[in-house]
Order: sequence, then structure tokens, then C-alpha cells
Amino acid sequence: MEYVDTVRRFHKNYPLEDAVRLAVDYCIAHDILREFLLANKVEVTSMGIFEYDEELHKKTLLKEGFDEGYDKGYDKGYDKGLEDGLSEANELINEKDKIIADTLAENARLKAQLAERAG
Repeated sequence: MEYVDTVRRFHKNYPLEDAVRLAVDYCIAHDILREFLLANKVEVTSMGIFEYDEELHKKTLLKEGFDEGYDKGYDKGYDKGLEDGLSEANELINEKDKIIADTLAENARLKAQLAERAG
């Protein structure tokens, strides 16, 4: 992003071709993508001059931001759904445990009554 911002800053005062060359040199001098730019200076310069499309770049950034926000929202909703599902499952387990305890207590009471009558 810093490289693109640097190109834009230079492009305010220079033609695109000069702005790209100046931006590459500036970034190398200021350790911004230094190794990459040193290794790919010719390709970056030609691509920046002939293929840079600011409108497409903005749309790409917007889409990436939207996708990231969507993913975060989806993950948050998924986590919330799991949390709610676990909470509901725990409630059902507690209800089941109470029913079992009540049933066991009733069985014990009935066995005691039978024992009294038989005894």
C-alpha cells in the first residue's frame, strides 16, 4: 500500500511514467519493499506504467475490505450460533437430568410402597 501511495503522491506532480520510477527509487531508499523492488525493478516499473488502473485498484481494495468484513461477520455469527446452540444443549441436558432424577426418585418411592405392602 505504501508503494501505491507513493506513486500517487509523485503522480500529482509528475507524469505517471516518472512518478512510477521516482516511487520505486524512493521506496528502495526508504526500505519499503526494498528487496522485492531491487529484484523486480524493471517489471514493477513497466507494470506500473502500463498496467496501473487506479479505478480498478480502488474497486479491488473495496472488494477485499468487503470480503474481509463479511468473513469476520460470518465467523462472529457462526461463533454466536455455536454459543447459543451449546447453551440450548446444556439446558436440554439439565432438563433431561432432572427428569431422570425425578423418575428415579418416583421409582424408589414406588418400590418402597411395594415393599411395605409385601412385607
